[in-house]
Amino acid sequence: MPLSFQDTSYDDGDDKDDGDDEDDGEEKKGLQIGIRDAFGKPQGTVVRVHIGQVIVSIYTKLQNKEHMIEALGRAEFKFPGYQKIYISKKWGFTKFNVDEFENMVAEKRLIPDDCGVKYIPSRGPLDTWWALHS
Repeated sequence: MPLSFQDTSYDDGDDKDDGDDEDDGEEKKGLQIGIRDAFGKPQGTVVRVHIGQVIVSIYTKLQNKEHMIEALGRAEFKFPGYQKIYISKKWGFTKFNVDEFENMVAEKRLIPDDCGVKYIPSRGPLDTWWALHS
């Protein structure tokens, strides 16, 4: 008969009183001695991370670049495995590169929109183009 996790006491089959004051196979209700909470209970939450997945992302000014590299370098020790610090070529929260961003703003191809920008294509109604370039 396979034992279950609930069947932890040993029963010798002897139900008579031996005369000693020990409780014969009965479970103690007080604090147990030894390893506590060792039955595979979850102790916290974990996350599954794939290779190449971004773990931490920080947006900062260019003048604070060295401080952020130092902070991320120290944060690497909190994660197991190998991490790489990557400096993006994008402008802030946009999908445009830094070198082409300022040219597109000067040409009025990008319009500020909340924390990002709105792209204005080179085709469409002329009324919209005249409204932007007048």
